[in-house]
Amino acid sequence: MHMEHHIPQKGERYRHFKGNLYEVLAVASHSETAQQLVIYEGLYREHPVYARPLEQFMGRVDAEKYPDRGQEYRFELEEESEAGNGQSLIMEFLDLDTKEEKVEFLQRERMNITEDFLCAAAMSLDYVESKEDPDLRYEDLMHYLKTLIRYENRRR
Repeated sequence: MHMEHHIPQKGERYRHFKGNLYEVLAVASHSETAQQLVIYEGLYREHPVYARPLEQFMGRVDAEKYPDRGQEYRFELEEESEAGNGQSLIMEFLDLDTKEEKVEFLQRERMNITEDFLCAAAMSLDYVESKEDPDLRYEDLMHYLKTLIRYENRRR
């Protein structure tokens, strides 16, 4: 569903009409013209970062130029359920091979991490959590992973 008045928010995910998924990093103002720009990251390959004027980001796809388009708007907000998103994050985390990749993942997805995710991630690493606050749990998990990396690298 698309809302004409909706200004993209940090962390929201949008599907481009050509199929790729993007996450909004910010809505910025051009320093000279005050034009609003959407700053967004591609959730694929090298995670490229782009800036596009808000009007274009929220604009309709040219039906004549793209008659086989799958959606009406250039970018459409992904309506992903919280539970579904949490489950896919956990599965993505569990599929990572190295602790370094897990640290990068946690840093990249910090705004999307739920308490359930933290619990599952800690269990997958044989880490026993001792804090209640989600921010402290996140910090402790990051510290634990970085400590493991440091000691594993010393043994090589």
